[in-house]
Amino acid sequence: MNILILEDDPAQARSLEILLAEQGHRVYSFTDPQKAGSCVISGLKADVLILDYALPEITCDKWIEQYQPHIGLDSRIILISGDTDKVTDLNLKNLGIRAFLPKPLRIDDLFEAIMSD
Repeated sequence: MNILILEDDPAQARSLEILLAEQGHRVYSFTDPQKAGSCVISGLKADVLILDYALPEITCDKWIEQYQPHIGLDSRIILISGDTDKVTDLNLKNLGIRAFLPKPLRIDDLFEAIMSD
């Protein structure tokens, strides 16, 4: 499975990358929203996108809106955030977000969100 991670904390991004790669996934990890967007525009078809809400200079809802035409319709989007108050104001379903996981992440919850339909 192709998984794109967009997380502004390099340590968190690297930890998720290692963990998911050990599970046999092909992982593309980014801390820069523009670089992740360029990758998506260039044709990366991610089965799952794991997006942090608060990113440098943009929030994930704005990132999704900007790159939605390049994200596959079948892609599963998982939102992660330590700021649950801001996330509750979002219309997750309209953005195509299938799961929200608060930080600190529980690994079992992440695996379940990745595998759920």
